[in-house]
Amino acid sequence: MIKYIKLDNFNDDEYLRRLKEERIKEDLEMEQHIKKATIEIINNRVKIIRDKRDVLLAKSDYYFNVPDIKITDEKKEEILKYRQELRDFPNKIIDGIYNDQFHILCLTMDEVLERLPSLAPAREHLPKL
Repeated sequence: MIKYIKLDNFNDDEYLRRLKEERIKEDLEMEQHIKKATIEIINNRVKIIRDKRDVLLAKSDYYFNVPDIKITDEKKEEILKYRQELRDFPNKIIDGIYNDQFHILCLTMDEVLERLPSLAPAREHLPKL
């Protein structure tokens, strides 16, 4: 639909003011949309990270829940430290810092998951099948 403006009643200042208000409103709506989408992406990524972390924690439970496994105090300390790093990892990601100061949205999920703490397996303590 074409809108006609009567030139004898046209006010440049009023027109520019309205135009500016409309643009500000559109910018705010776009900003809110981007913020909402970004939060959704971050929440999805953090859920994936926590799920992977939970799997790794469950795997390390093996060292403490199987009575036949004998581990040294040194290895036990290493495992406890590893488990604490796993627990801390999602919060460090959310804050956007982990070791070399990266943000969760700057990396692919594979790159983020590669940065999860790792534990060298104590093969000598695993049962022989």
